[in-house]
Amino acid sequence: MKQLDNILWIVVFIVLMVSLVGCSDGFKSSSSKEAALIAKLQPFIICLNRTDLSLQESAKNYRTLFSEVAKDPESDHFMMPFSGFKSTPSETDNEFSRQCVSDLRKATEQLPRNPVLDPLDRDYAKTLETMIPVMNDIDNYYAQ
Repeated sequence: MKQLDNILWIVVFIVLMVSLVGCSDGFKSSSSKEAALIAKLQPFIICLNRTDLSLQESAKNYRTLFSEVAKDPESDHFMMPFSGFKSTPSETDNEFSRQCVSDLRKATEQLPRNPVLDPLDRDYAKTLETMIPVMNDIDNYYAQ
């Protein structure tokens, strides 16, 4: 999660920098270079908004669950705030996270290459891809 928090701050910085270098009127761009950067940033921002925030909330709830269990392991009346590692309850196999992985990889391949953003996209995609089987295993365990 620490790595994802660092990535979030880098994206916020990049978005601010794009806005300061002349990207006016929202995300409408006055140059093809700015448009290319915005196109590379969009999957990153969408993943942060759609997937990351949900996964961070799930991780927080999971820690809370174990904190409650640690206080009284014999109790069967602890609060169960954990509802799984999915972006939405309708997901069955982390479809949103998988879509993020795909979109981030496509963004990395888009021209022009960006020496700052491309490695972040790759790392973010790899992190999500690594987490998906673990998240699914946890969900399957608690669904029993």
